[in-house]
Amino acid sequence: MNTTITLKQFRTDMPAVIDAVSRGKTFTVIKRSRPVFEITPPEDEEWSIDFTQNGYPEGIAPDELLKKIDAVLAERED
Repeated sequence: MNTTITLKQFRTDMPAVIDAVSRGKTFTVIKRSRPVFEITPPEDEEWSIDFTQNGYPEGIAPDELLKKIDAVLAERED
């Protein structure tokens, strides 16, 4: 479902808009009666990486995390 809101409404009600988008709602934001951008929920694709089961029970260093994320994204491109 697409709802049109003004840029001022978006700035004022951003937490509510984010909540609605997380539930599947789409917004078109207008400025001076013209659409400037849309906010849509991400595609249904979900993924996660549980590092506690991959040898990182205490957490993971940021640079190592970025390498893991890059590897996952590279697999998706293939």
